[in-house]
Amino acid sequence: MVGSILFKLFEGLIFCFVFWVGLAPSAAEDKTSSSSVSYVVGVTEPSEEIDLAFPEVGILAEIAVEEGDEVAAGELLARLDSRIYENREKIATLKAKSEAAIRSATATLEMREKRLEQLEELGLGRVSPDELARAKVDRESAKATLDLAMESAEQAKVELDAVLIELDRRRLISPIAGVVTRIYRDVAESVAGVETRVVTVVNLESLVIVVHIDVGEFEGIKQGDVLRVESLATADEAERFEATVSFVSPVIDASSRTRRVKLALDNSDGRHISGGKYRVFLE
Repeated sequence: MVGSILFKLFEGLIFCFVFWVGLAPSAAEDKTSSSSVSYVVGVTEPSEEIDLAFPEVGILAEIAVEEGDEVAAGELLARLDSRIYENREKIATLKAKSEAAIRSATATLEMREKRLEQLEELGLGRVSPDELARAKVDRESAKATLDLAMESAEQAKVELDAVLIELDRRRLISPIAGVVTRIYRDVAESVAGVETRVVTVVNLESLVIVVHIDVGEFEGIKQGDVLRVESLATADEAERFEATVSFVSPVIDASSRTRRVKLALDNSDGRHISGGKYRVFLE
């Protein structure tokens, strides 16, 4: 009985040994093949992503775009209710363009200067000193009136500029060319200034791949280097692309012993998706 048990144990040990010997070369071979090409995995991000908000408090009067729309730099995205400021703009425009006060003051000054010249030509023998003095005062008063009219015209222009600035602050303009990915508010909703996001615009013409490279595999990667990348969704060598190193962190992360690296991936043809995982080959 004991001999039979020992024989079965011995037979089991032999089987395990043969099994391990048979697998060992295969495992070693897999390890070699996996380490023959060094790579790290990163995730794509938009090259630019901007959350936009109004600098003013107000009520949304218009949202001029929809999610997914392509927008140009300088394009209107949304607008706050601006009826009060639009009326102020009209009034300020009329004042800034009006030249009536200047024309009237100019005519008065010319008339009084002519009157003074006439009196001075007549001379003191025919004009009393008081009358001549009054003519001089009238001319100076007309000059002051013209100066005030010109100052008022300049002030009207400044007031118009201020109203136009207020109107601009109530228009949400895209600072970049890109795609609208999120709209957070609806028409007629109130916004509380910069604290309220309204629209997000991203630039997808170029993506950024962010990776963390072990210091042991870093091998002097520097800004401007071109590395091959491929999407994990395809993993096809024929679908490998070139990405340019745009940033190398000068700091080593103490916990992971890695350095953060960013690569710029051209996406002008729209082949790549933000948020996708990519292999970045380090050789």
